[in-house]
Amino acid sequence: MKKEIDFGKLKKAIVEITDSMAVGKFAVKAVQAAMELRADLSAEQTRVAMLQLQVSGQRISFRLPYGQMLDPNDPARMVPNDYEQEVIQKVWALKNEGLSLRKIAENLTDLGYKPRMVDRLFKGRTVQVKGKWHHGLIRSILKRAETEKKN
Repeated sequence: MKKEIDFGKLKKAIVEITDSMAVGKFAVKAVQAAMELRADLSAEQTRVAMLQLQVSGQRISFRLPYGQMLDPNDPARMVPNDYEQEVIQKVWALKNEGLSLRKIAENLTDLGYKPRMVDRLFKGRTVQVKGKWHHGLIRSILKRAETEKKN
């Protein structure tokens, strides 16, 4: 059971003990900062652990990251998708040429590269439709590839 801290009561108690409003304000800010640090560290540890699982090939979500596909022998694992890996290399090459994210998306379309199929809700059921290259997709591909390079 999670307890909420009443910062007003905490501040009042510290002011009564120390006879100093400044000390009371400082104590409240210190407790708040410590709580924020704890939450941030927990989020960071979770992010690192999940990335390590993905890098080791373990599937951790329903949607597979771009560049990966299900291992035909073990659906709990991922293996590189050769076609998508080729697209990722092309995206990096275009980015290194100085093209904007939108121009990269246009180039991929012009060069005939096909994005993944995407799930859409149609008349109450989910269907797969052709995806489109767009700057947000290009950004996420680059961001993920950059993160993988760091690890």
